[in-house]
Amino acid sequence: MRADGKCSSTWKCWTFPGTEKRDVFLACREAHGNLKASLHQSGQWHVAFDGKKFSSMFEPGQAPERRFMTTVARPPVFANGLTVACRILIPWSAVTRGPTVGRKPVVWLPCPPEGMALYVLVLLSDNLPQPGTWAGRWGGPNVSWVEYENGIPRVRRAAGWGAENVGCICPPSGGSVQVVYQTGPFQAPAPAQLGPQGGLFRGASEEDLLKKGLRALMWGTSQDGALQFIETGVTVSTGAASDAHGTDSRGVP
Repeated sequence: MRADGKCSSTWKCWTFPGTEKRDVFLACREAHGNLKASLHQSGQWHVAFDGKKFSSMFEPGQAPERRFMTTVARPPVFANGLTVACRILIPWSAVTRGPTVGRKPVVWLPCPPEGMALYVLVLLSDNLPQPGTWAGRWGGPNVSWVEYENGIPRVRRAAGWGAENVGCICPPSGGSVQVVYQTGPFQAPAPAQLGPQGGLFRGASEEDLLKKGLRALMWGTSQDGALQFIETGVTVSTGAASDAHGTDSRGVP
């Protein structure tokens, strides 16, 4: 998303059309291919660092124990043949610096007002979407969404909750990947909810944590079993501890 010449990170969702498998992949472009979510047709899903780069990504003694940071089985179908595969929460504070996507095609989403976030859903279905509609559109198919209790998102079933369409992928092997979004209140995870602190990537230093426009990317699982990412702006106080590469599956409500 972007506003006033600044933007949050951009994301890529893709499949490989040359195969018969319905594997779906999701990545934050600013991670430079180092980290991605893999939603395999087998139902074994994970968020992991790139296998070819993992051994060289961290300074000695700084790497996580394994490159697979979060693993989860595919959640059950929720409604109307739809599976909520992943949520990406992007609050207003993630708009911190200018775009760096070059000529890559990007669907820009509007920045929400202060205190709010965009809730982007990646939905899988064995069926093609109905012509002229999409999951969550007013009067459209039912799908799980969120309601809020004291600012904390709780998964609920909602019919036609007014989601906006981002796009749809229809792999040659069948089915569809639908991406939609809606705006809602945002509450950052409390420190007690975050996973263990990590180390620095190779070539990075604590001075880099003081640069303007710094953002954090956290990941884990939602209460309904879907993968979840949170991207937000970061304010660092001198002397405060900081997590350089997110959390594990214990870190996101």
